[in-house]
Formats: sequence, structure tokens, C-alpha cells
Amino acid sequence: MLRTLCFATSLAVLGALPLHGQSDAAVAKGIHDREVQWRTAISLANWSAVESFMAPEFVMTNTDGTRLPRAKYIKELQRGTTTFAPAPAPEYKVLVYGRTAVHLGEANLLATGQDGAGTRVHIVWTDTWVRTEDGRWVCLASQYAAASAK
Repeated sequence: MLRTLCFATSLAVLGALPLHGQSDAAVAKGIHDREVQWRTAISLANWSAVESFMAPEFVMTNTDGTRLPRAKYIKELQRGTTTFAPAPAPEYKVLVYGRTAVHLGEANLLATGQDGAGTRVHIVWTDTWVRTEDGRWVCLASQYAAASAK
């Protein structure tokens, strides 16, 4: 009887836990959705929304190796010299590891210089997201590399 009770209790506990693959898939979709919302907020110049996607300790690593904390990165975005152009079929992958998720993505950008001339570039990025104590996902670090436009 005790053995049956222990077995039944074990099954009940295991059944209440989410399946690992489903949980990771749901997190991956949520992270990608946040990436899309973040980039949309940038393109709409909604700076309070942009800031809400980033951890207070956020760091952006640029292609030249310089690192910008959140406040300086937002100021760079506010200069308005870069706008997001739609990518035909953006590719991405999300790796989930516990309370950390890494979004590997790519998109086309239109960079406008001070002379007003635009240059289309293709960027590939790695964004590291962490889950906060209150359950929100925020980006802690971002790094990107530029390549020829696709």
C-alpha cells in the first residue's frame, strides 16, 4: 500500500511539472516576440518602451569593440542615424538555458550618414536575455556584426 501511494504521489508531482521541451519552446517564442517589440519600439522612437526591454546593467557591444551602457546606447539610438528596414524573411534561433535565453538573429538596416546618404547593411546579432525575480525577461547584453546587405 505504501509503495502504491508513493508511486501515485510521484506520478502526480511529475504530471504537474511542465515538459522541458514545451517550456523551452514557449520561452523561445516569447523571447522572439520581445525582440520584435523592442525593434518596433526603436523604429517608432518610443524610448520608454525601448528602455523597458533592457536590464539596468544592459551593455551593447558594437562592431568596433566599444561597449555602451544602456543610457549611452539609448542616446545613440535617439540620434536617429539608423533605421530598421524590414528583412525579407528574418532568421532567428533562441537558445534557452534555465533563466537565460540567447536570441541569435539578423535583419537589414538602413544607416543614414550626416550627408543624408543611406547605406543598407545586413546585421547579425546575439542578445542575451535573463529572467528577473518578478518573472520578466530583459536583455542584459547585446552584440552585433555587420555584413553586406542580403
